[in-house]
Formats: sequence, C-alpha cells, structure tokens
Amino acid sequence: MAAEPAPRTDPLQVVTPDIAHWNRLTRERAQSFVRVGLDWPVGLHRVVVDVTYDADGTITEQNLRVSSGHAAIDDGAMATLQRMQRLPQPPADISVAPGRMGMPFEFHIGSPRAIERWLASNARFNDPDRGVAFHLPAPLTVLAPRARPGHLWIVGIGTRAKAPPPVPGQSRVCDVGLQTQSPDWQGVDQAELNGSTHRARLDGELRLGAGRANTASDPASLMFGTAAHGREIVVIPADRPDERHYLAVADTPQYRMTLTCATDAAHLERALPLFRAIADNLRIAPFASIPASRS
Repeated sequence: MAAEPAPRTDPLQVVTPDIAHWNRLTRERAQSFVRVGLDWPVGLHRVVVDVTYDADGTITEQNLRVSSGHAAIDDGAMATLQRMQRLPQPPADISVAPGRMGMPFEFHIGSPRAIERWLASNARFNDPDRGVAFHLPAPLTVLAPRARPGHLWIVGIGTRAKAPPPVPGQSRVCDVGLQTQSPDWQGVDQAELNGSTHRARLDGELRLGAGRANTASDPASLMFGTAAHGREIVVIPADRPDERHYLAVADTPQYRMTLTCATDAAHLERALPLFRAIADNLRIAPFASIPASRS
C-alpha cells in the first residue's frame, strides 16, 4: 500500500525562532505607521485585520476580522496597512505566495484631562532666545539641558512611574537636540526643506546613523511642530537585540532638530506614541503659528 501523504502544515502555525522574530518585526513595523486620530474615544481598543501578502512581503489584500466597535479606529488600522504597503521580508520557510496572517492592533487612547494634570513646570521646556519650546505628554518629564559638541543644547527626557523605561544604564529615555543649520541649508525656504528631495536626504542620513550592522525600519514621515516635515526610523542594534532605538530628524532654515529615544522591545508599542508626541508638541519660531502643507 502506498503511504498516505503527510498532512499539509500551515507554516504560520509553526513558531520557529525565525518566525517568532519575523512576527515581532512585523508588529513593530506596523506600529511605526500608526497615526492616532484626534477624535478617537478614550480607552483601550483592539482591532484585528487579516492580511494577505506575497513572497517578498508586499501586502496584496486586507480585510477587517475583529472590529473595535468604532468605525474611525477600524479605518485607522486599515489606513496603517495601506501606508505600510509591505511586511518585513518573510523567512524562507514561510516565503509562500500568497501568505496570510492576522495583524492585531491595540490603541491606548489616554484622557486629555489626565495629560493636562502632568503638564507641570517640569513637563515643559522653553528656549526664548531661539524661539524653541515643547511640552511633554504623560508620563514624561524634562531633565536638565546639557552641552554636546556640535549642538546648541541637548535636553534629556525622563520617565515617571508606569512609563516605558529607558534602556539599562541610562537615566533618560529620550534626548531632544538643537543644532545650527548647515550652511548649505541656511536661508532655504521651508517648503523646499519639506519637499521630497530633502526628505530623501534625511532618509539617507537616518539609514547611515542606524548603522549597516543593525536592523532598521523603513523611514516614515512625522511632523516636528506645525511646519517642519521630519523623518523617523526604529533601529534594532545587532549587539543588543532586546533594545529598540528611535531616531527622528527635521530641518528648518535656522536649525536642525533631532529626537533620539531608546527603550526595550516589550515597551516599544506604548513608547512610540509618546516619542512622536514630543516632536508633535515642539514649536520653533517663526513657524509656531503657521500651518504646514502636508502634500
């Protein structure tokens, strides 16, 4: 008698170390494309989207499996995947076409009133001489500025109780930096610095800063305040794979603004919205009240 063929196994159900690592990278990449709506209701909201992808990770189809109960949040999860466009390169043992997976999203939407209670004096920073100021969301706090070669100042960001922790050996979770703009870009119109050509330059600088030996997400857009278009990436250091480093940069005609943060992998999902909020709440003259074009 001929032997019966072995039953087919869904490769996504076999959790090898490579697949577990890929699943984690996939969730982290998706999180880096999340944009929370200002009108989303307070609370913890969970969405699951079924994703179909081809052999190189390109997303070819997406369907809502589990709704949050709020159409705006469901649409936000779907829009995240549309911005994402592709998953990290799947491991060889699941590089099938098409592949399918359920993509979970958890959105923790805090109360504005709770955030306001944290906006004490040590949650704000102001440099009146240069017209640069920012305030921090809960549960972050401003540390003392310090000097560093090439910078006008570096301001450390610390954490309070129940916040995403800094990496071992560090007393701060983020640094906000201000540098005098390169002579090549001094006086250049902000619209040009927000354009696609300059964004490509920033992407190259971020990739260089990430280091060739490390794993980095694709650069993504974010706003520094209301006028400066910035770029961000998340880096996994090769020698510290449990850490996640966040790098973001934006230019104005007078200054370059940088934001560098680090936490552990387990806290990245909670930390990313806080990191982005630092940049979003930054104001720099003369652009403090000028709406930015988002084209």
